[in-house]
Order: sequence, then structure tokens, then C-alpha cells
Amino acid sequence: MSTLTIKSQFQTNSTVQPALLKVFSAPTWDNFVGAITLCGFASFLFGWHVHEKAILLVIIPFSLLALKDRRYLGAFRPLAVAGHVSLFPLLFTAQEFPIKTVYTIFWLVSFLIAFDRLAPA
Repeated sequence: MSTLTIKSQFQTNSTVQPALLKVFSAPTWDNFVGAITLCGFASFLFGWHVHEKAILLVIIPFSLLALKDRRYLGAFRPLAVAGHVSLFPLLFTAQEFPIKTVYTIFWLVSFLIAFDRLAPA
């Protein structure tokens, strides 16, 4: 095992610990979804071998928090936009570029309108 792999594993485990402690000390639905989000984000940030698709492990549970509490919406917006744009390399041919661009712009407008209406004030 290389030093970089061990360092990556240590960073991931040490970043996940506070979220897991909160879940085990006060097991609620919000704490559980928050812990899943933070654990996914930690493994995305510090993971040894991460693919573009791994950001979806953060975006999907975080969307549940953002819809429940508007305070999370400000952090969720740039994460979701950057996360979906980071999926662009998965569609890499020139013919796919207009489709993925139009789809992402359509999604962005739909997302901003829907989440602003659905998230409680």
C-alpha cells in the first residue's frame, strides 16, 4: 500500500468521524441524511480513485436536505450546478455537446425555479 493511499484513507476516515458521531449520538432522519451527504462528500474529496459520477452520491441526498430547509439551498445550488457540469466528460463526442449543453441549461432553469418554490421559507 502506498503512502498516498494511506494518507487518502486517513483523510477520508477523519473527515467522516464527526458526521458519524452525530448520527450515533442523536439518530434522526435529518442527521442520517446529513451524514450520508457528508460521508459522500468526504469520499469524493479525499478518495483515492474517484470518478465523475461519484458527485451524485453527494448531490442526491443533499437535495433532500435543501428541499426540507432553505438554509441548505444556498450551498446546494453551486454544488449541484458544478456537479452536473462535471459530468460533461462522460459525453465526449462533438455530436453530444449541444445535447448535453441544452439539457444542462434546461435542468438548471427548472431546478432553480422548482427548488425556490418547494423549499420552505
